[in-house]
Amino acid sequence: MHRGFTTIVILIGILVLGGLIGGAFYLSGTLKKSPEQVACTMDAKLCPDGSSVGRVGPNCEFTACPLPRSDNQEATEWTTYQIKTLNLQFKLPSSLSAKFGDPKEEKIPGDKGQALIVSFSKNPQDFKMGTTSIDYKQGRGGGFIDRQGYKVEDGKYYDKFVFNSWEEIPSDLVIEYRSNGLDILKIRGSNYPDSGMALFGSLGKGSVGALINTGDLIFPGLAVQAELSDELTDKVFDQIITSFEQLK
Repeated sequence: MHRGFTTIVILIGILVLGGLIGGAFYLSGTLKKSPEQVACTMDAKLCPDGSSVGRVGPNCEFTACPLPRSDNQEATEWTTYQIKTLNLQFKLPSSLSAKFGDPKEEKIPGDKGQALIVSFSKNPQDFKMGTTSIDYKQGRGGGFIDRQGYKVEDGKYYDKFVFNSWEEIPSDLVIEYRSNGLDILKIRGSNYPDSGMALFGSLGKGSVGALINTGDLIFPGLAVQAELSDELTDKVFDQIITSFEQLK
């Protein structure tokens, strides 16, 4: 009787000890798999609305700025357009729609691949969009609307150019938005103080641009270029680029 009882006690003790050892191993493995804490620098980026955003891990990239407000403009005051090749739609204030006219979507073949140009019938140089296919090659110099989107790496911003090349954009010129599921990088125009030439990576003073990652396999990005004016202000440009969305 006593021997049987002792055996049962020993078995229970072995099971409890095994459970404790197994739990310790599990906890140890869980702790090892926990991601390391990343200490980011405390610098901040100023957003157009006056707020600021900081860096977050694991790559210490700036978070996206808050979306610009529409100043209570009614939806009827904006005209909606489509870029069918990219399955996108966007909006313009009706005053700019009247100024720019109707958009035209055109694919221009290169030596290899295609360039996509979206231009308006009136004042085409004041507001235009475009991009190139990932396999695009052409015996000419490239412009801003040949860009194929952008990426952020180690806190730095790069635009994607032809021949699968990447060019760094000065971080003090950019504002990043995330709107309607799209990543959007606004690029302010700026000039070199000594020569007056457009700063590398920008469109020059008085102009503004944006790169939109479309997710399209052929045309992975879209470039938007505009000349600022009393009607097309910096704030209105922000509202336009954040109106882009995928067609339902």
